[in-house]
Amino acid sequence: MKSLKNLNSIFALAMIASLFTFSGCDKDEDDHTDDHQHLFLKFHHHVGADELVLNQDFTSNGVKFQISRINYYLSGLKMQIDHSDVYQNYDDVYLLIDETTDEVELGEIPAGGMHGLEFAIGIEDSATNHSDPATWPSSHPLAPQSPSMHWDWNPGYIFIAIEGMVDTDSDGTVDADMEMHVGLDKNLAHHDSHHHFNVTAGTDVTLNVELDLLQVFSGIDLATQYITHSMGSGDSLAMAISANLPAAFNVE
Repeated sequence: MKSLKNLNSIFALAMIASLFTFSGCDKDEDDHTDDHQHLFLKFHHHVGADELVLNQDFTSNGVKFQISRINYYLSGLKMQIDHSDVYQNYDDVYLLIDETTDEVELGEIPAGGMHGLEFAIGIEDSATNHSDPATWPSSHPLAPQSPSMHWDWNPGYIFIAIEGMVDTDSDGTVDADMEMHVGLDKNLAHHDSHHHFNVTAGTDVTLNVELDLLQVFSGIDLATQYITHSMGSGDSLAMAISANLPAAFNVE
């Protein structure tokens, strides 16, 4: 009988120990979840108040145009924490966005107050901009692309490519090919959203990144200014597009 009582005691102690063990595992899993939240960017492309539809007629400053392709790089992405000099950096992230891009993950984001998202439109690091695309893994955004986002290894990457057609004679019908390929270090543009929000532990965050093509074309006469390959010190169209890009983006 004594032996049976001892066995019962040992069994009871084992059950209690197992309960603590399972409870400890659950807590570790919960802590792991609560300590990690991720930042996603959801992309939207508009022409003024209208959503961009490829090969559809739109009007900018009285000139009819169509968009058949839009590609652009984002780099140097970082999130300012509160109003401090502390940033959550995503330095190793290069995003190649096109008209079909929906949502991409940047990485982890700390809990707390965020001041805003900053990024460059193009390749922020000059050495990277002038690197050879063939040196990057084939799946990397900086690897050779089709259609191309690079002229050759010396001039560097095309920061933003906008293609389509424009109406050059004001007859209401698009009649000329539009090719706007903006690059070169001097044409790098930066956007700072100044968007304030709080990150809750264990809850992922999605920010909407909007690009308005009417803002990109602000002050540009598309009937006469519709081709640039950024290949000249006096390329006024490339410089005008670069100057318009910071205000053309909105993050919320």
